[in-house]
Amino acid sequence: MKEKQPLFPPLLHAGLFTLSSLLGFIIISILTGNDLLSGWDQQISGAMENWHVQELLSLMRVFSYIGSMPNVFVILPVLFLICWMMTGTWGWWRFYLTVLLGSYLFNEIVRFVFLRPRPPLPDMEVVNRHGFPSNHAVGAFVLYSCLLLILWPHVGTVRGRMWLVTACLVMVVVISFSRVFLHVHYPSDILGGWLLGASWLGLCLTWQEIQRLRQARAH
Repeated sequence: MKEKQPLFPPLLHAGLFTLSSLLGFIIISILTGNDLLSGWDQQISGAMENWHVQELLSLMRVFSYIGSMPNVFVILPVLFLICWMMTGTWGWWRFYLTVLLGSYLFNEIVRFVFLRPRPPLPDMEVVNRHGFPSNHAVGAFVLYSCLLLILWPHVGTVRGRMWLVTACLVMVVVISFSRVFLHVHYPSDILGGWLLGASWLGLCLTWQEIQRLRQARAH
């Protein structure tokens, strides 16, 4: 019988993933802090205005609603149930919850460091909090990346894994860019959110792998 892949990546892979994500976030932070991405932000945000039909606006509001942190904890039991049905164990739940809660707190701290204002619109949705990085982008990246990591070893076919990756990727992208579509975030807020979420996830994976290696050596 073929041995299943480990749930978490090796320490080296986790460390490299963390460092590259953190470096990417630092670069994006410097660029946004010096308004070097403002042209790109305005160009993409302006292009999305051409897509503002009522049906698409309603759909984007639905995905934005799904991706808000309070509602994430409403759908979390469903995702936990899916993970339990696929894995047959609850051994992953502490890691999942720790990464998700930690990403939210981490992002709130980072927001107060940068204090970047949101786009100067909107009449569609009134938001007064700071925008960089996007909490929706951080949460979506962490939530569905964890789901992918947990389920990946338990999906035995290439087709099944392709469907899993596609579903997680679609949720991350659509939830994140619904915020740009609704004019409550700049695209660089989204990119920064993905990189910050990846950095936090990488840190948690690295810590998990260190603990696993310590336990292995102790035995």
